[in-house]
Amino acid sequence: MLGWSFPPNADGEDEDLNNPGIESFKNTPLTSLAREICQNSLDARHSEAMAPVEVQFTLIDLPAADFPDITNFRDILARCKAERPDSKKFQQFFRRAEDIASQEKIPCLLISDFNTTGLRGADGAKGTDWYKLTRTVGSSDKSSGLGSFGIGKFAPYANSDLRTVFYCTLNADEQHAFQGVARLVTHKAASGEETRGTGYFGVREKNRPILARSQIPAFLARKNIGTNILIAGFRRSDQWEAEIVRAVVDSFFYAVMHEKLVVRAGGTVINHGSLPSIVENSYKDQKTTGNTPAYLEALTSSDAREFINSDFEGLGQISLKIISGKNYPKRVAMIRGSGMKIFDKGHFLTPLRFAGVFNAVGEKIDSFLKSLEPPQHNSFEAERADAPAEAKARLRRLYEWIRDCVRSIAESDAEEDTEIEGVSKYLPDDVDDAPKKKEEVSSEDRDEAAEEIRFVVKPREAFKERTTAAVEPASEEGDDAAGEDEAGRRANDEDSGADVSTGEDAPSGEGVGDSAAAGNGNSSAPVYVPVQLKSQRVFSSDAASGSYVITFEPENDGGGTLFLNAIGEVGQERVLVSQARLVETGAAVPVIGPGHVGPFTMKAGQKIRIEVKLRTALRCALGVAVHAN
Repeated sequence: MLGWSFPPNADGEDEDLNNPGIESFKNTPLTSLAREICQNSLDARHSEAMAPVEVQFTLIDLPAADFPDITNFRDILARCKAERPDSKKFQQFFRRAEDIASQEKIPCLLISDFNTTGLRGADGAKGTDWYKLTRTVGSSDKSSGLGSFGIGKFAPYANSDLRTVFYCTLNADEQHAFQGVARLVTHKAASGEETRGTGYFGVREKNRPILARSQIPAFLARKNIGTNILIAGFRRSDQWEAEIVRAVVDSFFYAVMHEKLVVRAGGTVINHGSLPSIVENSYKDQKTTGNTPAYLEALTSSDAREFINSDFEGLGQISLKIISGKNYPKRVAMIRGSGMKIFDKGHFLTPLRFAGVFNAVGEKIDSFLKSLEPPQHNSFEAERADAPAEAKARLRRLYEWIRDCVRSIAESDAEEDTEIEGVSKYLPDDVDDAPKKKEEVSSEDRDEAAEEIRFVVKPREAFKERTTAAVEPASEEGDDAAGEDEAGRRANDEDSGADVSTGEDAPSGEGVGDSAAAGNGNSSAPVYVPVQLKSQRVFSSDAASGSYVITFEPENDGGGTLFLNAIGEVGQERVLVSQARLVETGAAVPVIGPGHVGPFTMKAGQKIRIEVKLRTALRCALGVAVHAN
């Protein structure tokens, strides 16, 4: 007998509306839906298919008469609503669900995929794709595939005002299967028996799926191998199509560009040919932010440079394509598997502006990275591995390989920019900051066989720090300076094994006010006053170790601090200093924050030589500001 069936609760736990799986996708329901659906379809690509995997998103208004066992379903909603009459949220949800179910036509989103294998295991075998999709909670598959029908299968329910989804498949074994799943709340059946919150439409005996093609509703039956998913009571909006298109181009641009995926969302077709124009149109609005246009250029431009490691630590091939230029975001798209972007990697300590696309090509490296992903597929977290310490070390080496590739481009670009030796002395360091006094080079300085680096003195009025919380010196073992993620939260250091989608880097230090002062925690902010200098020079004393010697002669006595910035084409950013010392005495100078060294003692007319060592062997134009404190 066919119909809706909710298993008895048998004095087990009650199931309420706040289903953890569904709630995890509530903030970005459509974006999460597009990501989860497309990744699972890519993972199920048919090995004999000549065309790309295709996923279609189509709005339909389903006649209530075609909704499976609609009369019984309406009664179930009423019984659920009666469970908590005093809960405002509970009542609002079920009133809306009843209103939708009572309409002549029920809004639905039909999702269909093609050139896939369909779902195997509908005959009831545990552990199969069908069983994990419809009958398990908390399943985890650590295989190399992108999708494992774990928590991601709850994304469709986050888009349903009925919390109900229907599944239909025709698999490569020519087996049909159909079943509905409603994730509601614990309630009393007509018999008075308490039921569980999750119920099934299909063969009521043992809640089995319908396998006979003739019994599958015509609106969902498959003619070709693949899977249909119908989200009943779809929470539509005027922007549903645009949101899905944006999610697909941002997360799957690599798969689309390499002709692994085609997506149809309403009237929009996203494929290899249309992707560039769709991306361009999606980012026309200046308020629209994101890095996809830059990543697409890195993939397609003849100016991009490609790096390949054919066998990274015995785990297979990894690759990286980079394009440089002043308008790029200093981010690398981390791609794995069939072509899904996991996150945007930032934290690169270099003045070079660039965009990059990394891909874990080898099966073993792809499987390793998958094992580090959280359910949202938006980061790599070493703590999730069976051996966290080993995973953290490997992840750091992978990130170091990426940084080395970026650094090699920065160095080659610097060499190209400095082919004409000596021309810099005829050009101003900064058009807005003319030198107060031309320095006369002494014979002592002329004898130093070191490369001279640009020294920028920026006279300005005294300023106060914007914050007062103490900042600890940066750890040598960590990643580049931590940045803010898109939600405004502090991103984790790469050394922790976690790396997430991030926003802009920390401020460049044009007004070093973001560095907090170290001290006793007093609420008053320190005041820094620019020091008048008689002379100043900066040398790269050891390029291999990232060491620089800063020489200057102050006009006044007192305590001083240095603020250091790497100067690029379009701005500055603080450098991370691992250690500093006075050259004459060898005494250590405290490193009290990113690009912030001091205090030290100054005497008028007496030269001071300070050697600083950067955390990475960065060759750059080093901007130095000397302040009294």
